[in-house]
Amino acid sequence: MSVVALSGCSASFNYSSDSDSPESEKEPENTSTGESDSNEVENEDIEKPVIEEISLQYDDEWLMLSRRYKTPYYGDEFLITEQWTIESDDLTLEKERDQHVEPDSTSDVVWVDQSMWMLNRWDNEIQAGEYEVTLVLESQNGDQSDPVSETISILE
Repeated sequence: MSVVALSGCSASFNYSSDSDSPESEKEPENTSTGESDSNEVENEDIEKPVIEEISLQYDDEWLMLSRRYKTPYYGDEFLITEQWTIESDDLTLEKERDQHVEPDSTSDVVWVDQSMWMLNRWDNEIQAGEYEVTLVLESQNGDQSDPVSETISILE
């Protein structure tokens, strides 16, 4: 279990190193099917995806990215593309991950709970240093969220 504290908040994450994903990018076991857990919220109207939080952590092998967001109801099943940018003074890395969302109801707003995306630090040349990580969400019809950024200092 790893614990991370950012901006006065803390979260605990359990993750396994066993997965069917490529070595440079691992998905947690509960999202390996490509389906996201989602919760719906009534009486709220949004026109594009909204990122509620992102959190970052690392160990000697992995940079672990997680997020929580809400999105308009686009249908019984829809695709959200996560566009992650990881930048330092000498590295710009752009990664995309598609999330298939299957809401439980037709509520106007769909919450997509946190899941962790693990990037192999060595395969992606993420060494010790200061990194700014930015996330933008894009729906299948082109709606984009506002970017949300966090900074992480990797010490090892």
